[in-house]
Amino acid sequence: MAKAKLYTDINYQGRTVDVTSDITDFTTIDFNDKLSSIIVESGTFTLYSDVFFQGRSVTICSKGGPSSDGKYPSDIFLGGLNDYFSSIRVNSDEPK
Repeated sequence: MAKAKLYTDINYQGRTVDVTSDITDFTTIDFNDKLSSIIVESGTFTLYSDVFFQGRSVTICSKGGPSSDGKYPSDIFLGGLNDYFSSIRVNSDEPK
């Protein structure tokens, strides 16, 4: 099963949300435009700037990030897009 943990602050700080399935609108979980770091424990995900998987996107996986360990400590590793994302889609249970 794909799993990621979203954080409101850089370096895995602040409020968290666990993700195991698609979230079409981050406002439903009070996380819209608040994502600053993420840990992808397993699988591959795509983050979108707009709700319903629209707008600019960044794909991340459990073998990505600066140390290839699924950890993205700041927006620098998310396309420089801090507090920008509004939806997330699970692409695969395996990293691509």
